[in-house]
Amino acid sequence: MKNLKFKFFLCLTFTIQSISILKAQPSWSVNPNDYEYSMTVTGILFIDGNYSNNVNDVIGVFNGETCVGLASPDVVFNDYNIIFMIVYSNELSDSFDVRVFNSLTNEIIEYLPIEFSIDAINGSIDNPFVFSQSPITYGCTDSLAFNYNPAANSDDGSCVAVLTGCTDSIANNYDSTANVDDGSCIYNTVISGCTDSIANNYDSTANVDDGSCIYNTVISGCTDSIANNYDSTANIDDGSCTYTTVISGCTDSTAFNYNANANTDDGSCIAVLAGCTDSLAFNYNSAANTDDSSCEPVIFGCTYSAASNYDQQANTDDGSCEAFVMGCTDSTAFNYNSEANTDDGSCIAVVEGCNNPSAYNYDANVNVNDGSCISIVQGCTDSTAYNYNSEANTDDGSCIVVVEGCTDINYLEYNELANTSDSTMCLTFDIIGCMDSLALNYNLLATTPDSSCILEILGCINPNADNYDSLANTDDGSCTYSTVGCMDINYVEYDSNANLSDSSMCITQHIFGCTDSLSLNYDINATFDNGTCIFLGCTDELACNYDAGADVNDGTCILPEIYYDCSGMCLNDIDGDNVCDELEVMGCTDSLACNYDSIATDDDGSCNQPETYYDCNGICNNDTDANGICDELEVIGCMDSLACNYDSTAVNSGDCIYAEIYYDCVGMCLNDADGDNVCDELDNCIDISNSDQVDTDIDGEGDACDYDDGIGLEQVEDIKPKLIKMIDVLGREQKEYKKGSLLFYIYDNGKIEKKIIH
Repeated sequence: MKNLKFKFFLCLTFTIQSISILKAQPSWSVNPNDYEYSMTVTGILFIDGNYSNNVNDVIGVFNGETCVGLASPDVVFNDYNIIFMIVYSNELSDSFDVRVFNSLTNEIIEYLPIEFSIDAINGSIDNPFVFSQSPITYGCTDSLAFNYNPAANSDDGSCVAVLTGCTDSIANNYDSTANVDDGSCIYNTVISGCTDSIANNYDSTANVDDGSCIYNTVISGCTDSIANNYDSTANIDDGSCTYTTVISGCTDSTAFNYNANANTDDGSCIAVLAGCTDSLAFNYNSAANTDDSSCEPVIFGCTYSAASNYDQQANTDDGSCEAFVMGCTDSTAFNYNSEANTDDGSCIAVVEGCNNPSAYNYDANVNVNDGSCISIVQGCTDSTAYNYNSEANTDDGSCIVVVEGCTDINYLEYNELANTSDSTMCLTFDIIGCMDSLALNYNLLATTPDSSCILEILGCINPNADNYDSLANTDDGSCTYSTVGCMDINYVEYDSNANLSDSSMCITQHIFGCTDSLSLNYDINATFDNGTCIFLGCTDELACNYDAGADVNDGTCILPEIYYDCSGMCLNDIDGDNVCDELEVMGCTDSLACNYDSIATDDDGSCNQPETYYDCNGICNNDTDANGICDELEVIGCMDSLACNYDSTAVNSGDCIYAEIYYDCVGMCLNDADGDNVCDELDNCIDISNSDQVDTDIDGEGDACDYDDGIGLEQVEDIKPKLIKMIDVLGREQKEYKKGSLLFYIYDNGKIEKKIIH
């Protein structure tokens, strides 16, 4: 709004600004100073049936041939340009002509006159005054519309589209939405008869009553055809009608919602869908309506088989999976990692000291700064030097040797090279002055001459004298005068050139007063202006038309709009955005942000951007499969936690790869008690290593453990190693085996086995 007001202000004053931007328009102008009264107009310009948005169009208001108002449609509001105009007059009320310059045709058009009333406010931004050639007639201006109004010159948005069809309400194909009959109406064949249902001879097939109805015999009964006891012969209803209560519902006994009480099927039957209906169950089926006892409880845990805390029993991952994190686990170490759960031997001891390379006491071996760093202070470190610096710890080569001498400039013995004072060397006090005995300022006590000597120059020292000598400093009585006259400024005969006064020449005394004919106190008799003139004008220094020469305010002062100077510029605009600081509206100015504020002028950093791939409501911008996961975030992978390539991040199922039976995903046996790389389920000697699997007698027992092949029980027991302990991946001893966990078996022969028993 501030820009509107500024442009309005310029128009109200001299209208020079608005005129200067127009092209090829007449030289209309307004002088507000010629008028006593005014009124304002906020309007729109109507040209050739359309609102004008052309800033080169000009509206002029005329009193005869004198322009008393001038504006152009230059301020955009909604879909049209607003005109701000001030109209002037010396009459309390009047009627003025309106002329419009059409910049497209370069024509001047006479418009409807405008009525003037002192201080009137015509129109507003919301309800503007219309400048028009003729009275405005609102209506539908679309010649193709059903309600087209050829007399309308301004469309009011009421146009209704033409809809053709049968408009006869008695026709078989009557169309209630049609507004133009297209001749398509269809009617039944005329069947004459009695159409009164209570008549004795009522004819239900008749569509045109022929007046034949007979009512002689009264037959009472139920005349409602939908009643249980409807009597087609009755012509008088006796109130005896009885009805069967309609119970709507599903009448299919096999349906989920079968209603045994219903006698009218309403199409609501729902098929039985068996499944788990417990919403808290792991396999809850939201589509099921009949529980089949298949519900499985939710078991929370870590479902990632490669995690340290993998739980084979869990069917719902609770986010508790812990990965192996290698690092330094010593809390006292320099590189201690609080997130590590497995020490990798990387710990580095803490070495405290100064680790700042720019410090005086820098130690390259230090990794923890203990605050002992000392800043380097350069200076002279020689205590015998003149400029010794006790605070310096680094000598910069600036030391100066001590030179003793008289350092007092007031003595003749002064030594400018000395930097250390020795007062015993200062003997003779030096007095500087003029030592020329012929000079006017000769100083008898001076010991050192200076340039202050002033020599005596004789001559006339009176500036009014004919022979005035500007170089003379001593008057010798030689002054002479040649011009005699009136030297009194209060007389008309005052002679500014006279250098010798003659009072007899001063005859006519001046009359002092204001000699400026434009002033309020002009004195026609005054012969000498004494500076007392009083002038009218704007005396307000804050006004745009302030007159520094004015003495009395004439009421013409024009003040700038609040917060603006006389040029329409903000008085305070720290950020230079042409919005005054006092009018700034803080908020989010990013149109893409969720909290975008269209009225904000300064961004306050509060903008909330939607998450990438989502809108401000948290809904995916792209979600082809409508699964709630944005297409850009979809991860395709194996979703079976038992597969070797299980991907916990996958949301769309991909190909799964499974380990061979009896083996893990890296090809290692799940069970291999003797460590011979032959799985126990395939090993012919489970407890004795025999990778060759030799079975001489082919009895299913390998030679290594077949007693029939010469190995005694004692020998087997000697060969079989003894289990010392079981430890987990963190080295913690385990007393019992937990199904699905990874353990290391340590035997007395030094053998270590990794086992996961399912």
